[in-house]
Amino acid sequence: MNKENLTVKEFSLKRIVENMDKIPNNGKFDDELKKLTPEEKKNLMEMVAKYNEYGNVLRCEQALMETAKTLEEIARMAETYAVTESSDWFQSKVVERDFKQVRGIAGDFKKLTKECFGKLQQLNALYEDMGHVLGRYYEISTMQEMAQSSGLDSTQPDSPMEEKQVMDEVDHEDLDGHNPPKV
Repeated sequence: MNKENLTVKEFSLKRIVENMDKIPNNGKFDDELKKLTPEEKKNLMEMVAKYNEYGNVLRCEQALMETAKTLEEIARMAETYAVTESSDWFQSKVVERDFKQVRGIAGDFKKLTKECFGKLQQLNALYEDMGHVLGRYYEISTMQEMAQSSGLDSTQPDSPMEEKQVMDEVDHEDLDGHNPPKV
């Protein structure tokens, strides 16, 4: 703040009463919130109404876990095929070394997928919390309402139980990437 531009004026009760309309509601002169324009209000209402649509980005856990399982299976099967098809001892050793690296990469991918799954669960919780609070003040359209208004068929996201089942299957695999026999 520039002190040179400040002027000190004598005040009186009369002067305060005359200038009551100039005193901000929050008591702070520089921090008064700007009101939204009608266009900004309309834009806000449209964005909040589509709130459930934004959550679609967070509903990829099952696909992520399935991809990790598929990559692990590809690595296992590709190694088996390459080793059985190698013609001589030297070639089979090169193949084994290469596929040891592939197994490591698939394992790292699976590990990061599990970490990502946990973070996605946290993001979903934050997203839902924000939606509950916004829902107290604004109308949020359901996915079905949005689909009907756009003329598309509504598709419900996979249930959390299916996602948990996929995660449980991945967790119960043994260390070398093979699925244990199902009892």
